[in-house]
Amino acid sequence: MALQPDQKIAHYRVIEKIGEGGMGEVYRAEDTKLGRSVALKILPEQFVQDETRLTRFSREAQLLASLNHPNIAAIHGLEEADGITALALELVEGETLAERIGRGPIPLEEAAPIALQIAEALEAAHEKGIIHRDLKPANIMFAADGRVKVLDFGLAKALDDGSHTDMTQSPTLSVQATQAGIILGTAAYMSPEQAAGKQADRRADIWAFGVVLAEMLTGRRTFQGESVSYVLAAVLKDEPDLDNLPVSVPNRIKRLLRRCLHKDPKQRLQAIGDARIELGEYLADPASFAGQHDGDGSAGGDPVATVAGSRLAWGTAAAILLASVLALWWSFALRPGLRPGTDPLPTLRFTVPAPDGHLIAHAYRHGLALSPDGKTLVFMAAIPADDETAEYLGFKSYGIWSRPLDQDRARLIPGTEGFGQPAFSPDGQWLAIVNFSGLKKVRVTGVGEPITLYQGDAGYGATWVDNDTIVFAGINGGLRRVAASGGQVEEITHLDETAVEFSHRLPHALPDGDTILFTTLTYTGITHPNNTRIEALSLATGQRKVLAEGAQDARYSSTGHLLLAREGGLLAAPFDPLSVMVTGPEVPILEGLVHAMYCGNTSRDTGAAQFAVAGSLLAFLPGSICPENKFTLVWVDREGNEETIGLEPGGYLGLRVSPDGRMLLAGNYYEPRAAVWTWDLDRKAARRQTFSGVPNFSIWGPGTDYLTYGWTDGGKISIVSKRVDSGPGEGEALAMGTESYQRPSSWSPDGEQLAFVRSSAATSSDIFILSRDGELEPYLETRYNEVHPDFSPDGNWIAYASNESGRREVYLRSYPDRGNAVQISTNGGASPVWSRKGDEVFYRTNDSEFFAVEIRIDGEAVKIGDPVKLFEAEYGSSNPVRSWDVAPDGRFLLSKGMDEDSREAQTREIFPDHIRLIQNWAKDLD
Repeated sequence: MALQPDQKIAHYRVIEKIGEGGMGEVYRAEDTKLGRSVALKILPEQFVQDETRLTRFSREAQLLASLNHPNIAAIHGLEEADGITALALELVEGETLAERIGRGPIPLEEAAPIALQIAEALEAAHEKGIIHRDLKPANIMFAADGRVKVLDFGLAKALDDGSHTDMTQSPTLSVQATQAGIILGTAAYMSPEQAAGKQADRRADIWAFGVVLAEMLTGRRTFQGESVSYVLAAVLKDEPDLDNLPVSVPNRIKRLLRRCLHKDPKQRLQAIGDARIELGEYLADPASFAGQHDGDGSAGGDPVATVAGSRLAWGTAAAILLASVLALWWSFALRPGLRPGTDPLPTLRFTVPAPDGHLIAHAYRHGLALSPDGKTLVFMAAIPADDETAEYLGFKSYGIWSRPLDQDRARLIPGTEGFGQPAFSPDGQWLAIVNFSGLKKVRVTGVGEPITLYQGDAGYGATWVDNDTIVFAGINGGLRRVAASGGQVEEITHLDETAVEFSHRLPHALPDGDTILFTTLTYTGITHPNNTRIEALSLATGQRKVLAEGAQDARYSSTGHLLLAREGGLLAAPFDPLSVMVTGPEVPILEGLVHAMYCGNTSRDTGAAQFAVAGSLLAFLPGSICPENKFTLVWVDREGNEETIGLEPGGYLGLRVSPDGRMLLAGNYYEPRAAVWTWDLDRKAARRQTFSGVPNFSIWGPGTDYLTYGWTDGGKISIVSKRVDSGPGEGEALAMGTESYQRPSSWSPDGEQLAFVRSSAATSSDIFILSRDGELEPYLETRYNEVHPDFSPDGNWIAYASNESGRREVYLRSYPDRGNAVQISTNGGASPVWSRKGDEVFYRTNDSEFFAVEIRIDGEAVKIGDPVKLFEAEYGSSNPVRSWDVAPDGRFLLSKGMDEDSREAQTREIFPDHIRLIQNWAKDLD
């Protein structure tokens, strides 16, 4: 029976439905007695109609309500009204562990604290004689404060009638038997004794704990099958495959997992407290777990003799390298410039330093390549320059350097300044090089001038199909092909509008001369696992085939593997180039790879992974995904005096002060805190406001009680409005999903019109007006870029920025009649903000200069004063969304970046000063 908003169950008022599971529907509700939000779980009708069962359930619920632990979601009460029976539960808002695992494996250092909290919750329940019986990632949540909360303790037993022996008919499985995901999800975590229909005790929870921990570390289900029967059969007869665990997992943790997953309950870990102790010891001193034995007499520790072990650490230069290892190298000797790693393994590892210690560039584009014979490494690196105008990302300039690996020095290839993403021709004689202005080819030797093949955007990668053909990609649109001698450019892939594709990029050719691997990016243009996939294109037929979801930047290795990147990790999967099929599971090769993900804007979120492969030789840049560019929020007065607000530093954009001046609004776009957040200035408390999709570009309105934001989900971008603190619901979609960017900017004072910016790959940025009744009309739709619209306090004017003069300036236009534009900035300007009285407009010329212009409006006439410079200081950018605001008291809300030392340390994470190489990287993958 579906409940309706405002319906009452005892003293609980229903607000909205927030979930549905195997044990009933869940609603967000208000406890009208205590003034708190709760979750109401409505019990299935077949349980309520069974009086004996309901009486038994009431007794169990009383016992469950006695649980009081910070990691256990509490039961507040059991209510009956109008034939409806409901459990009032603690409302936990946040992400489930299942959703987190859906983004990929969880590193042990992150998984261990999660597992420890789960173990502590289970231990507290077991001490009271309560068994969970349905522990699974979907029943484990991360609260807003990051704490783990285990849900639905003991409900599987409470809802059971105590008579069934067929586990496919258990309460959890049968309530919604049509929902295969729920069915399989529960069966996959049952202990063997549960799957066999036997009595379960606390050791069943220990089994489920082991399954959950293994899934966290591997990112995949331990027991799988196409139906409940197959899953239960796997639980009963298959041994859990712990070989899929990352090699960085210490053997003591692997041993703990094996003890949790013993099929015989008598041989299984007998108390979850032992797991708690083991995890606690690991977290207290992870180093002590390295080098431990596995309990069977075999050496095991962390540094295992496999290539994948390179993900753990790279030591300092070693003094001794075995002659047998040297024999694995080519016919030449190791020169002084190549520094071997510490571990004397049959796998050769060494480091190539950047020339003169300069940073390697470029974290957001392909930065290195190996010649087909593996004897020459080329890479992008910074070069000195005196021209201040050439400064880019902290470098005066950059170019492509060549380093034969039998030599100890690199040299700059002439004519490559400002170009990057080098790609070798099959014969190893030429490089294709690209940037946003074109595609060139240059001889690896540097002899002769570079040859221009294409003028235009080619900044997202290139590859040689054969010695005569090059395929390349721009920032958006499909892949293109051009002859290596130049000539007509042909588009060879087209974006699928029905799938809301944004870009085909990062092409890499297979050796067959026909197949191109590439990365498809959908909707937002921001690289995220949820909107990327790796595909293969046949040039002969035009057919496309998806090879991997949620990964980027695949390359083929002649070792028979497909290498691909996932969130700063490099993985390899067996691959058949003839059938163009992945033929086995992915295996982690290394972590700590420079990878352009979560970088915060479309030009940097390319998905490019910094590695190159040539047969048994692997080169890569050690580092990370783009680190969170943390800002501190500050108040600044008109004289430039600063006052820190106190909000935790974060990746904030879209800063806004509420109309009453009591709250702040900001969007954080870095995982795992990607969400819209509010900050109560009186209580000094932050609160998460969105819980799904990819929220962006948030503003207040209409009024103080609502917020509006762009929201991406299912491949489309909507504009959504929702009441502040209304929980994880998605709110009301004002502008329906589209493949175009949609960025809300300003509400009219009466809350009836929303000014927002819409742009796409095919058009410039334009300003649209959306009425609350759903009417949509363009306000400014031109060939120029109009951005940052802001309604005047009287609603009769809109300030905005446009590049119609050739550079961005600030203008005023009347509303709604769209009169002539009145320019108010005189030397460049952007992101205008009206004063609360409507007598001034503030703007910034760049990220450091702030101006005020007096505005006098007399009917239809407007008088503009001269711009007055207020202050100058380095503050957070306002591109692509206005990221500052003015409070009712006249203070400016701004974001201040990291200090120079912190910024330098962060830069080194994605612009390292050395390249690492591994010879025989694939020897242990078979």
